[in-house]
Amino acid sequence: EQPTPQADPVYAYSTAAGLRVMRGADPIVQLPADQIGDAEWAADGSRFVAATSKELVSIDVRAGTVTKAPCTCSDIAIAAGKIFATKEYGSKEATVYDLATLKMVGTNRFDLAVQRMDGASDRLVTFQITAEGARAWTDVVVIDPETGARNKVGDAISPIDAAYTPRGWRGGP
Repeated sequence: EQPTPQADPVYAYSTAAGLRVMRGADPIVQLPADQIGDAEWAADGSRFVAATSKELVSIDVRAGTVTKAPCTCSDIAIAAGKIFATKEYGSKEATVYDLATLKMVGTNRFDLAVQRMDGASDRLVTFQITAEGARAWTDVVVIDPETGARNKVGDAISPIDAAYTPRGWRGGP
């Protein structure tokens, strides 16, 4: 039996020159470094989404196509096939976009101001601020975007990026 050929790995990294999304040794897309605020992979690895201060960029890593839409985005998360984007630190609302088309499909309101959020497959993990100081104290609230069900699973102090996602994209390949 013949082994199944392996596709070239797809990965993203940033340098002083910019953010690159690569397939093997070949670049799929490069974005200027000074414009990237946040980025996240879709749970199935099919898309890489980056947010700048002016737009949302969705990259289909299989086809190599890039879709862009205007967005004043601060923090983004991918969950249940959608992109959740807040406008600033402490937002109490996220704009929801379709992952492939970047068309706005709604909004999601939070009980408290959000420090940050991350996607966890079909769930949205939010860190909602309960106290400010040198580091924010947050409730960790998991949201099911399909039903709106919310479950506080704990609390945290200033969570770091990519806690619930594949390897991060900053710092090189």
